[in-house]
Amino acid sequence: MDFEELSKNLETAGYPADSDIAKTILNLAYTLDASELSESDRSIVLQLFSSRGLEQLQNLSGRIPSSYRWSEFEIGNTREGDVVRVRLDAYTTENGSQHNGLVGVIESVYAGRVTVRYYGRYADLPQIHPREKLEILKKV
Repeated sequence: MDFEELSKNLETAGYPADSDIAKTILNLAYTLDASELSESDRSIVLQLFSSRGLEQLQNLSGRIPSSYRWSEFEIGNTREGDVVRVRLDAYTTENGSQHNGLVGVIESVYAGRVTVRYYGRYADLPQIHPREKLEILKKV
């Protein structure tokens, strides 16, 4: 990783090298660079540290806040980036059941089929599910 270039880009974006934001981003970049994570795993780390990713992690950490519930997935009441879960009983085959309970975000919805990018080990392979196989995390 070119840290000088990153520092210049931060300054161009209005974050001088001595700002807390630039220091934090550079520290994260140093840590990621020093780690031996695969590109896929690095991508997961960066996704989870995005503002939307942190919000989603807070919603999913340990337990779901009482103001959120897993609800039936409804087309038209969803948007890209919403958190979804494959129903716990969605699939019964050996391959399909590996997806049951996995959580991710909506990438797209088309013709009743939903493309989901999972968190964790399957994050680099978006999966397409019929909407009936999913639940969505909604504030109640």
